[in-house]
Amino acid sequence: MNHAPLFSKKILITRGARQAKEMAASIEELGGVPVTVPLLKLQKPVQHIEHIHNVLQNLMQYTWLVFTSQNGVKFFFDFLDTFKIDKESIKHQKIAVVGEKTKRLLTKYGFTPTLVPTEFIAEKLLAELVSTLTTSDKVLLVRGNLSRPVLSNGLKEHGIETCDLVVYETVPNEEVKEELVTVMKSGEIDAVTFTSSSSVRFFTELLQAVDWKEQSKRCIIVCIGPITERTAKKVGFTRCLTPQEYTTEGMIHLLVDRLSNEPF
Repeated sequence: MNHAPLFSKKILITRGARQAKEMAASIEELGGVPVTVPLLKLQKPVQHIEHIHNVLQNLMQYTWLVFTSQNGVKFFFDFLDTFKIDKESIKHQKIAVVGEKTKRLLTKYGFTPTLVPTEFIAEKLLAELVSTLTTSDKVLLVRGNLSRPVLSNGLKEHGIETCDLVVYETVPNEEVKEELVTVMKSGEIDAVTFTSSSSVRFFTELLQAVDWKEQSKRCIIVCIGPITERTAKKVGFTRCLTPQEYTTEGMIHLLVDRLSNEPF
């Protein structure tokens, strides 16, 4: 008998292809079979490039930078390179990030965040951030087009001057539609993983022509956090689970706990 915790379990990974690699490798190490179908694509905004350029040329006016995702960090520094803006221009700013993965990527660019919330969700980041800020602070909020308005609205409600800067767009990956249909119709998937509310919505959009609710009944649905789980339940998923730690590592632990009787 093979004692690998996830032996032969097929787990659907729906996040973007680049970010899916690490998760797929972890599943393979535990004996599972990762099935990667990236439901979303990330791209630079098709409009407002001049606005982004103008904001980044005046970074020194902000006392805080806030990043809501790893992608926000990546696209932010990509734009600095594109516009030939020295990243040292932000060395005096304080930086807040939504979680450990975003912190980890930021450190690769040579910066250490001042604030990482104790719970990796926007609401907790907002609460801990406003307790630190004063009305003299000026915040640059770096995000994607589909991020929730919790931080933007919350900061403004507390009287904090905030520039809401969208540096990337998330769009459905129409190219994987047939593949996703085939995978779900096979009836072989043991778990579906979602790392964002947008991936949940794109899943249902791409499977509009098939009975995805019936096909997903035998699967456990593992969501990275409570917001994603709330979205999944809202669209009709029933067997939704969220790890205690809102990270992909936490999701792997949860998969092992629910799909195997073997100790992790």
